[in-house]
Amino acid sequence: MGIGPFAPPLRLGLYGTCLIGNVPIEQTVKPILGYLGVLLPCLLVVAFVPEISTALPRAFGYQRMIRKSVKRFSEKIMRKQRDQRTS
Repeated sequence: MGIGPFAPPLRLGLYGTCLIGNVPIEQTVKPILGYLGVLLPCLLVVAFVPEISTALPRAFGYQRMIRKSVKRFSEKIMRKQRDQRTS
C-alpha cells in the first residue's frame, strides 16, 4: 500500500521523492503524515476483516481450487506415512 517507503525508520521513498522533485523534506512531512493517517486504518481493516481481502478470490473460485489441492497434498502425505509404517 505504500506505507513502508514513507514511514519511519528509513523513509527512503520520501527522501528519494524529495530529491527528484527538488522539494525540501520539511515541506513534505505534513502531507505525508495525512497520507499515512489514511492508509493505516485502511491497512488495519484489510488485515483484520478477511472478507474484504478474500471476496475477489472467492468470486473467481480460487478457494475451492486451494481446498482441493490442499486435500490432495495432505492425502499424499498420509499415504506416504502409512506406507512407511507398513514397510
